[in-house]
Amino acid sequence: MNKFKTIAAVCAVACMTLTAQSALAAGGASGPAVKYAKQGQIGEVITNPYRIAPLTAIIRSGGYQLANVKVRIVPKANGTEVKYEVDRSELLTHGGIPVFGLYPDYVNTVEVSYTRIDAKGEKKDISETYKLYAPPVYTE
Repeated sequence: MNKFKTIAAVCAVACMTLTAQSALAAGGASGPAVKYAKQGQIGEVITNPYRIAPLTAIIRSGGYQLANVKVRIVPKANGTEVKYEVDRSELLTHGGIPVFGLYPDYVNTVEVSYTRIDAKGEKKDISETYKLYAPPVYTE
């Protein structure tokens, strides 16, 4: 009977070990393995983030605190410049820098400047240029 209990205990431990390892995230214990090209110095870029406005995007904050945020959509030929500042409440609402006013069916050049504040409170002024494609928009 002791031999049976020992075998049952070993099987139970083996099953729990296998189950625990398979429950880990895709990239391991620290989280999923994310493999996308990093475009800027903060977070990922999401176009049409709410699935209702294809000419918008959000540049995620990447866990940093941002301040003094300015966005400029570089106009295409015969286009109009879109330039605006983003306040703290909008940064918190969207989880990053909201970008609106993109040209449809065009690779837009978006200039962004901001102050990045890390967890230690260190501030760094950054200016970046992003290339964002916005799809064509059909209206009927």
